[in-house]
Amino acid sequence: MSLNNMKAELKRFGITQGEVAEFLGMTPNNFGLKINEKIPMTVDEARRINARFLPTVKLDYLLQSDGDTPTQAEAFHAQVDAMGDAMRAAVGGDDPEVDGIVDTFHAAVGKWAEADECKTVA
Repeated sequence: MSLNNMKAELKRFGITQGEVAEFLGMTPNNFGLKINEKIPMTVDEARRINARFLPTVKLDYLLQSDGDTPTQAEAFHAQVDAMGDAMRAAVGGDDPEVDGIVDTFHAAVGKWAEADECKTVA
């Protein structure tokens, strides 16, 4: 469940995930979710990373996945985390109300996961 080639190349060139996140205008946590394939990375984001940080590396190589697919519950939890990051960015930082919303959604996903078999996302 991750873009291991992209991770390895960023590390090889001394580029942090935080630097990439800042360049893309997102939180480091959100970029971590994307590079770990918990939420989708857009083609535009991948191209921008390639052009800015890894221009000598083929994009197809960077986008090779390790092939693991997340369960539906894992994907939902990652989406909740991404929404929480977006809400925190909108309000300008940590906010107890946002934390409560995120916790509520995580609890709902947990209850759903217990009731369902959580097949992998196709």
